[in-house]
Amino acid sequence: MEDENGETRRKRNEKFDTYAPPLVVPLAGLYLWRWFFQISEGCQRIKDGVCVPIPPSEYIAWRAVTGEVLEHWEFDILRAMDAKYCAEMNIELEAYRERQREKQKVEADRAAQAAKKGRRGK
Repeated sequence: MEDENGETRRKRNEKFDTYAPPLVVPLAGLYLWRWFFQISEGCQRIKDGVCVPIPPSEYIAWRAVTGEVLEHWEFDILRAMDAKYCAEMNIELEAYRERQREKQKVEADRAAQAAKKGRRGK
């Protein structure tokens, strides 16, 4: 996922020489990966600044539309994938909020300095 500047976590990590291994999805699990993103794209994931889990109703709707048969163990895997996705997205969202707070603080400090200089000049 790209941040507010169009930069991915992988690209940002490269700036700091932090290695991120490439994503390798085993062929046997590729269909689960595809299913996960199909289901995920069908619902709003970010609510009130937090990544929320895919509700069970979305899995049911997806099954009805696609005709896919979803075994219990596949559902468990998809839910585990979703939990990890939400956890990582929430880390990213918090990092974004922190960058925004820092940016606002810097801007406020600059404005205060400019106002202070303006008062001195009078």
